[in-house]
Amino acid sequence: MSIDPLTCIFASTTENVDNHVYCVEHDCFVDCQRSHWGEPPRCAYEEPDNSPEAMARRVAWMREHKE
Repeated sequence: MSIDPLTCIFASTTENVDNHVYCVEHDCFVDCQRSHWGEPPRCAYEEPDNSPEAMARRVAWMREHKE
């Protein structure tokens, strides 16, 4: 089951430090509400999609957006 980080009941709306939200369930700050490598925001505690297709998609995004 996937958790939407933008509506997650465990993300504290009262604490936000440097774009990290406080995760009440795990008692720590997480970076779950931002996009990474062109992927949509996702729960920091869910396993990432590490299929060959997903990894190739992220690598292609990094190559296109390198600074």
